[in-house]
Amino acid sequence: MNRFLLVLLLVVIFSFSSCSMTTIDDISEMSSIEMIEYTAKGVKKAAVTVGIIQNGQISYKVYVENGREISQREHVYEIGSITKTFTASLLSKAINENKVSLNNPISLFLNLPSKDYYPSIKV
Repeated sequence: MNRFLLVLLLVVIFSFSSCSMTTIDDISEMSSIEMIEYTAKGVKKAAVTVGIIQNGQISYKVYVENGREISQREHVYEIGSITKTFTASLLSKAINENKVSLNNPISLFLNLPSKDYYPSIKV
């Protein structure tokens, strides 16, 4: 299985706070479909969209309750803890591109009233 897909699936699995989890050892033995089935088991409004990049082609599949695959359509998802992963990734990219520093105060990026001190990400 593609490492990116595995990481994406694990992020999705851990983002479902309403599901009880097995141990990590159990998860490592599961196929991607088994992970989705486990995550969505009994969750009435479950919707898991899995992005697939294979041979340069991008596609996706949508799974609902109990891991049943449905036709491709867009879904609205709650912004949960999963956004922390994307925020950290984007911040890391911006730091590597010298667009931001952890020492930059937030006032560099937002139009805020004058003040002696605004916090940075580092402090």
